Amino acid sequence: MSDSPAHQSRSQQLMALADQCVKCGLCLPHCPTYRETEDESEGPRGRISLLQGLALNALEPTPALAGHIDRCLGCRACEAACPAKVRYSEILQLGRAELADRGALRPTWVGRLGYRLPSHRRLLKGASWALFAYQRSGLQTVAKRLRLPQRLGLARADTYLPQPLLAPTKPKPFHPARGKRRGGVALFTGCTGEALAAGTLASAITLLTRLGYDVHVPQSQGCCGALNAHAGQTGAAAALRRRNLAAFAEPDIDHIIHFASGCGAELKSYASDEAPEAGARFASKS
Repeated sequence: MSDSPAHQSRSQQLMALADQCVKCGLCLPHCPTYRETEDESEGPRGRISLLQGLALNALEPTPALAGHIDRCLGCRACEAACPAKVRYSEILQLGRAELADRGALRPTWVGRLGYRLPSHRRLLKGASWALFAYQRSGLQTVAKRLRLPQRLGLARADTYLPQPLLAPTKPKPFHPARGKRRGGVALFTGCTGEALAAGTLASAITLLTRLGYDVHVPQSQGCCGALNAHAGQTGAAAALRRRNLAAFAEPDIDHIIHFASGCGAELKSYASDEAPEAGARFASKS
């Protein structure tokens, strides 16, 4: 492992967290990849052991090792079952960051696009309109008849598009409460809310304002950073966190409302960011 201060710190953090695991195995029945494969390296206990070996330089970052770590879904079911309260998600994130830095995690072209697109708002907006046109023009129906999604390896992704997909919308930055004001909230739209959940976003604004809440929609917000964090791209994830911390600094915000559970889990993790006070305030409202 590199002798740089960053890698030394990461190695120490990884070992300190991994040493909390007593290897009891109570997590294994709750792990979907272990249940599917019955392979020790595809369960939390095995993955922690692999990352301990990597941190101690006892194991090299081989494609096989990286594959076991990459196939973890990050569902955190093991954390809920763990009697020792091992913070597996943090171990996983540190391990993936190390593997990414050492070139062992190499995403496909679809993966690279997926990691980059959420942080580039203009590209994302263009892609959103392209998806809208793809669906509404009838191209999606033709593509399915020709089995193009299957041939391009995008069959599963194609099924994730809402039916029907609404035109991407950008809500106004402020929507005042109707009637007696009860407080102020902010909506976290993330990277895809305006494109893939336009109806949900509009309904949330209507509901919250009728309940008496001022609704703020920070215009400079962006992706929560979960995709990058889960891929070990810690620098990109930290930059996205800093942008959101600045965007949601409005003092009249009592709560931050989000629509995606994955985003919500990542927003809670902002408390451990490099700006702990601002991150803790943000996480407490999420």
